[in-house]
Amino acid sequence: MWSRSLVGLFAGATLLLVACSPSAPPPSAPAAGETPKSGGILRNVLDRDPGSCDQGGNQGGDRVSGNACGGLLNALLKWNTNDTLEPDLAERWESSSDGKAWTFYLRKDVKWHDGKPFTADDVVYNFQKWLKPPQGIRVGTPRVFQDYLEKAEKTDDFTVKFSMKFGPASFLTYVADHSTFIYPKHVLETLNPPSTPSLKSVVGTGPFKFKNEIRGSFYEMERNPSYFREGLPYLDGVRFTVLPDGASRLAALLTNQLDVYSGAEVPPEDAITLETGSQKDRIKVLSLYNLNYQYVSLNTKAAPLTDRRVREAVLRVLNQKEAVRVLGEGRGVPGFRMFTDGKWSLPKEELEKLPAMGPADQELAKAKELVAQAGYAGGLTLDKPIYTRNVLRDENLGVWVTQQLAKIGIKAETKGVERALLQEVDDNYNYQIRAYYSTMALDDPDLGLKPFTCNDIGNSVQMCDQKYDQLYRDQTSTLDPAKRKAIVQDMQRLIRDQMAYASIFWVAFHVAQWDYVRGWDPRATNKWCYCMIVFDTAWLAK
Repeated sequence: MWSRSLVGLFAGATLLLVACSPSAPPPSAPAAGETPKSGGILRNVLDRDPGSCDQGGNQGGDRVSGNACGGLLNALLKWNTNDTLEPDLAERWESSSDGKAWTFYLRKDVKWHDGKPFTADDVVYNFQKWLKPPQGIRVGTPRVFQDYLEKAEKTDDFTVKFSMKFGPASFLTYVADHSTFIYPKHVLETLNPPSTPSLKSVVGTGPFKFKNEIRGSFYEMERNPSYFREGLPYLDGVRFTVLPDGASRLAALLTNQLDVYSGAEVPPEDAITLETGSQKDRIKVLSLYNLNYQYVSLNTKAAPLTDRRVREAVLRVLNQKEAVRVLGEGRGVPGFRMFTDGKWSLPKEELEKLPAMGPADQELAKAKELVAQAGYAGGLTLDKPIYTRNVLRDENLGVWVTQQLAKIGIKAETKGVERALLQEVDDNYNYQIRAYYSTMALDDPDLGLKPFTCNDIGNSVQMCDQKYDQLYRDQTSTLDPAKRKAIVQDMQRLIRDQMAYASIFWVAFHVAQWDYVRGWDPRATNKWCYCMIVFDTAWLAK
C-alpha cells in the first residue's frame, strides 16, 4: 500500500522544469525603501531529531543536521548568490602559478562561541583530520583532499599554507563546501574520536549559538553577539520544532505556527496544495532543481546480479519518466550520474538512450527477454531485502522498485532501516539492491564520480575498472573545463556500461515561507540542499 506521498497520482502529468536563476531577486526580498528589522525568533521545522553536526564525516552530512547546525558554523570560503566564491573565515587567498601551493589569510576578529580566538591552528587541525583520519573517524566528502593535498601548515597565527601533489581543479570548491566547516581544535582534541556528535556540543563561529533542546520536541539557537559580521544576525534566534508527520508540518505552516518550512522538505503534493490553496498569496513555495536525486545501485558481486543481463533487466524496468510521474508528482528531471542541467552531464541525446528511457512497453519486453536469457524465465526471488532509509521518500522508492521488478518476475521486499544500520549494511556490502534518496552536495566530478573508483568506501556497486580510475585521476588535475568535461563524460559511459547504477530522477526540492520573511534566499543558502542553512541575513517584517 502506498504511503501518503503517493496518494492521488494524476495521470498524464507533464514534466515540470523549474528554472532557478541565481541572479534573480529572492522571493523574500524587501520592498523598496524597507530597512531590515532586528529582533524576533524565526520558527522553522524539522522532520526528525538532527544527528551529528560534523558534515565532513559519514556519521554526519544529512539534511536535517545541516538545517539545524548551519547557523552555528563557518568555512574558509562561501558561495554567494551569483555562484561565485567570497571570503568567510578567510580574508583572502592566493595560489602559485602551477596551483600546487595555496595560501589563505585569515580574519583576525573571529572568536569561537566560548570566547577563545579562532586561529590557523584550528584550520590546520581540521584539514589534517580529513587527510589522516584518526581511528574512529570516517571521512565523507572531504576525503577528496586525500587525492591531491599533501599537507596543511601554519605560517603564522592567521596564515595557512596548503601544499598539493598537483594543481587540482576543484580545491576551492571543496574549501567552500559545508562539509569543510571549521571546528575548534581546543574542543575536538578533547574528544575521542575528535568529532562533534550532537548539536548541543557545537562550539562554532557562526551568527547563532546553541541555546536549548528537548529531543523529539524542539531545538533553539540564539543570536551570537560576538559574530564577526557587524550588525548580523538580525534575528534574536531560530527555533526548530520537530514534527515527524507531514500533515502536522503542513497544518503548522498554514496556521502560522511556523514562519519557514525548510528544515524538512515540503512533499510534492503539499507543494501543490500550497500553490493552489487559500493562502497561496501569503505563503510562497520555491522549487529548486539542484542535486537531490533518487537512485538505485546493484551489487555486482552479489548473485544473481553478477550476471550483467540480470542487471540490465532491472535497470530497464525502472522507467525514469514513470518514476517522475508516480514518485515525484510530475516534478523531476530524468538523467544519469551527474546533474542533467549542470556542467558535467552526458549529452541529452545519450541520456535519452539510457536503459528505461525508451517506451515503457518496449523496455519491459526487453527486460523480460534478458531475464529469460539469464536462465530465470520462471522468475526468481531476491534473498536480501531492498534496503532504504526509514524515511518516507526512500520507502516510497523501495516500494516502487519492488513493484517494477515484479513485472519481470523478480520477487523482492523493501526494508527501511535507521541510518546507523544502513551504514553497517553498506560497509559489509550485505545487499543485492539499494534504493536511496540522496544529495550530491556539489556538482563536481571529484565528488560525484569518486564512489565508482576501485577502493572508495562509497563504491556501492563494487565496480573496479583500472581505465576508469585513471580517468578519475586525469580529470582531477585537468584545469581546462572543456577537456575535463570530455573526460568526465567518458567516465559516465563506463559507469553506464556496467549496468549497475540508475539515477531514477533528479528531484524537485520544495521549501515554503510566509511573505513577511525577508532577506533569506534559499537558492543561495540551501543551494545544494545539504548546505547549511544560516539565516544570518533573515529578518521578520511584522
